[in-house]
Amino acid sequence: MPPNPERTEETRIRILETAERLYALHGIEGVSTRQIVIESGQKNNSAVTYHFGTPKALLKAIFRHRSDVIDADRARLIAAMNAGAGLQTLEDLVVAIVAPVVRFMATRTPSFYMRFTREAMQAMGRPAIGATILFVPAYRSVFMRGLLLLDHIPIPKKENRLIMVAEFYVQQLASWEAMATPPQADGDDPVPTLAEFASDVIETSVGMLAAPEPKRSGLFNNLFSSVPG
Repeated sequence: MPPNPERTEETRIRILETAERLYALHGIEGVSTRQIVIESGQKNNSAVTYHFGTPKALLKAIFRHRSDVIDADRARLIAAMNAGAGLQTLEDLVVAIVAPVVRFMATRTPSFYMRFTREAMQAMGRPAIGATILFVPAYRSVFMRGLLLLDHIPIPKKENRLIMVAEFYVQQLASWEAMATPPQADGDDPVPTLAEFASDVIETSVGMLAAPEPKRSGLFNNLFSSVPG
């Protein structure tokens, strides 16, 4: 009997979401494919290999599974900005990057996606961040628009500044996910709402992008004169 496409897709999603949760909680290196198989309720020990091939392909599949939804929301948001004129300011830029992620997080109780993203970025390195940006159409358009809006810093530093902001917002939203995941102990500080926390992340990210090219004083040069590169 040929496989049922609906059952196959249900199995794929169950494996993806189980892997996302385990990677978020234990790190990429701290999770085996066997753990993913067991916790996703599969009987076939080769289920991950059958559906995704390699662990690296599984990571990419998780990104793709989530980014399709998030980036579609991002495209709608950009189209509605400034009466259809799209991204005009650095604040527009950061809102277009962060708000769709936050709106997605708000649909998950609890959310694991940003903790997974943080772990995956650390495991795969900066080149993978760039590749992920190029893979996601609306995010790619935001990134390219950002290169134009960052006209106050030199061209070679524009891409680095945008990636720094990506690393920052992922790290911060991952931290919120961890804080917001119960249980909390008695006496713990109250966790800010996701909307409050995201507003701070957006404001800080705008500040990072708007920061001028630093003027290196003699003290700065002396302090870093021995640093390679």
